[in-house]
Amino acid sequence: MTTKSLVSAFIIPTVTAVLVLGSHVTVSYAGSKKIVGSWKNHVTPTTPGPGVPPPFDTFISFTREGIVLDSSPSPLVNPGHGVWFNTGRRQFKATFFLLQFDEQFQLVGPAKVRATLEVNEVGDRYSGESRTEIFDATGKTVLQSFDALMEGRRILLDPLP
Repeated sequence: MTTKSLVSAFIIPTVTAVLVLGSHVTVSYAGSKKIVGSWKNHVTPTTPGPGVPPPFDTFISFTREGIVLDSSPSPLVNPGHGVWFNTGRRQFKATFFLLQFDEQFQLVGPAKVRATLEVNEVGDRYSGESRTEIFDATGKTVLQSFDALMEGRRILLDPLP
């Protein structure tokens, strides 16, 4: 087969297919009943008491590999890292840890968040409950804990025209 025949037979059709098909492919988990993706997460603490934060928003991502990444609105809390697991149809459990600091940026200790979540039928929202436990710097003694409701809205692709 000559070089000209190779180009005509394989390369031109392959490039054409990639250009045509690639222009119609979008990556989105909209409508998925899976938790994989990125979410805007609203947390409403339900345990009253001193030191319990007011309602707040975070961004949280769940990867295909079972990893959880969470952000915090506070400069005194590092991003969270952890794992998630599918426990049933549209039902998930997650555990992740964050490091907390005081106003002098001294380590207070880790915070462990455990959550049970359910994705809705459409796949664009979740709801559930969580418990946050804040430990001392040794990670052994619980200084405080609180329960919360969690509500998430999936972040969807919004491309430029």
